[in-house]
Amino acid sequence: MAARSELARAAGVESGDRIGPFPVSTFNRAPTAGHADSGHARTPRASATQTRQDLGRVCVFDAAVRCDCAGFCFRPSGRWAGPAWRCPYSPLLHGSLAANSKFRSPPHPSPTAKRSSLGGQDNRRLLRWAHPAMSAAPATGPPPVDGGGGGRIEMGRELAHPPKDGVSNLRFSRSSDRLLVSAWEKTVRLYDARANAPVGVVFTHKGPVLDCCFHDDDSGFSASADHVVRRLAFIADSSYRLGSHVGAVSCVEYSYDQGQVITGSWDKTIKCWDPRGVNGPQEHALIGTHNQPERVYSLSLAGYKLVVATAGMHVNVYDLRRMSEPEQRRMSFLSYQTRCVECYPNGTGFALGSVEGRVAMDFFDQTAAGLSKRYAFKCHRLNEGGRIVVCPVNAITFHPSYGTFATGGADGFVYTWDGESKKKLFQYPKHETSIAALSFSRDGSLLAVASSYTYEKGDIDHPPDKIFIRDVNDLEVKPRCATNLAPPQ
Repeated sequence: MAARSELARAAGVESGDRIGPFPVSTFNRAPTAGHADSGHARTPRASATQTRQDLGRVCVFDAAVRCDCAGFCFRPSGRWAGPAWRCPYSPLLHGSLAANSKFRSPPHPSPTAKRSSLGGQDNRRLLRWAHPAMSAAPATGPPPVDGGGGGRIEMGRELAHPPKDGVSNLRFSRSSDRLLVSAWEKTVRLYDARANAPVGVVFTHKGPVLDCCFHDDDSGFSASADHVVRRLAFIADSSYRLGSHVGAVSCVEYSYDQGQVITGSWDKTIKCWDPRGVNGPQEHALIGTHNQPERVYSLSLAGYKLVVATAGMHVNVYDLRRMSEPEQRRMSFLSYQTRCVECYPNGTGFALGSVEGRVAMDFFDQTAAGLSKRYAFKCHRLNEGGRIVVCPVNAITFHPSYGTFATGGADGFVYTWDGESKKKLFQYPKHETSIAALSFSRDGSLLAVASSYTYEKGDIDHPPDKIFIRDVNDLEVKPRCATNLAPPQ
């Protein structure tokens, strides 16, 4: 615990900053002794485990656009008041989503139904529906599915020597089965997923590492809460400073089309960097800085398209060739905070996951035909004794060949979906704790699953972090019919 407390101090973040999009799995928490609605504020806790928990609860305090804290946040005084206190601007004031009729999904909208402007309240209410074929998750426990060999579905191969404190992300290389893993313990690790073995040294930052990505098989990039972006040289077993932000760097992507590194931060900016020739401690060429409406939570690239998802449910779409202004400024048509975003392999749109256990399928085409194709569906919800528990969607990853996708949630389940036909394809066995990250390999034959507690239930005892490598077969990911989301051949 002392080590994790030191980790938070080294990150240089205050108790009012937000460490990533905070997941909320249940909205019916009982009052905690000494923290019930008595008006006594509580000083933020010092340990890193608890700091991660508290830093995720910063309220927007904007009555005009609902608070994205889901009811658990700091009071206006800036002091954490305990889980019993409800934010006055959050719609989740009493009970669970299922218990409140105003959160129930409306019927399937007609394709010709009149829609208000994107992001408007009427539009969100109209599009917040659950397709019958994309139903919510069943109760806990492994599914009774035969794996094709006469036995039950297995978890997959457990990766040797995983991080010990909070997996933040993992990525497969585009040219091999190497896997890059970032973690809250200030480390980035490289693995050979086929050989089930670590490769080279463990790279470190001065603060928690919140994201990582590959450049090629010999190098990659990492983003940290210490405000620094680093380039990782796998052959030389060394790392170099690429640049920095004013705030914690939450995401990093590499554009193969532009040869640029794009980073997003909680300082409400994205930055583009030229990584060529970085071979020393100096900060390299900054191409541009672009202001965002709120803290950046997630980035995704598809060709020249860049999608930026921020707090307050803002979504900006850029063309990397013309970064002076966003091509599109949008609001998510989901009703709650965005947790992750992932572009379709064919570059026609993107999927958004939220803390409310929903996924939105959206398109770049803003004509009437494009708007008629978008939809949202429920997922990652558990039935516990007749009470529906809503779990955040922590990760989305698309199959590189078929265009189908997998989602991972705080319920511990991984599902695969056919977004074109709006059907659930497969359910994997339940993991011991939350799914923090997912990634398909370059040919889609492997799926990496990070089972790592994401603090949706607060600071409690939890299973150790594990990473599983699954062999994927067509039964699990192949669409039942041709899909338009698959990349062009």
